[in-house]
Amino acid sequence: MTTKHRWSPAEIKGAAKLAVELGVSIELKPDGSMLIAPASAEPVMTSAPERWEARESGKPTAYEKEPAKGPHGYPIVDDPNHPLRQWYDRLGFDPHTMGQEDMERLQEKAHAEWEKSVPGTPLGRREKSALAQLADFGPGKMVEWTKIKNCGPDTEDRLKARGFIETRPSNKWPDPIAYYVLTTAGYEAWKNLGKSPKIT
Repeated sequence: MTTKHRWSPAEIKGAAKLAVELGVSIELKPDGSMLIAPASAEPVMTSAPERWEARESGKPTAYEKEPAKGPHGYPIVDDPNHPLRQWYDRLGFDPHTMGQEDMERLQEKAHAEWEKSVPGTPLGRREKSALAQLADFGPGKMVEWTKIKNCGPDTEDRLKARGFIETRPSNKWPDPIAYYVLTTAGYEAWKNLGKSPKIT
């Protein structure tokens, strides 16, 4: 089931800046994932991005530098400190040889590994807050997500990975999340919060 993600203006601006800088297409998905793919056409350059970045006289801006691209159109970034290169390295993606199917497979694998790593870690402050609010409604009850404060996409994903909540889609639109449901395991975790601050 798709998890909603509220992309912040800073995240959107950063993704747009990266897309222009590297000449790729970036799709910000509703579940919070990001799909980077080769651009289908050359990026349209405007003077607007230059207002966002200080420019030294005679030195090209990042927008004027076109990185080399692999055979499948993914930018090749040699700088190990560059965010895109670090992301490639975390995924195990090689733009010299891999394409979109590999990228999607590696992203799914990374997400599955992250989900497995969450149980066993201490609950965060927002996770505890969301559990307490949902416990007021009781387990198994559908609660509109807007009624639960401090439960953003990261908190929601962590609680789902622990098996403490489930999500339900809207009746009108199947993709967006409309409801949270506290599971029995989530209710038990909330009841045990006073006994152990490191509920996992």
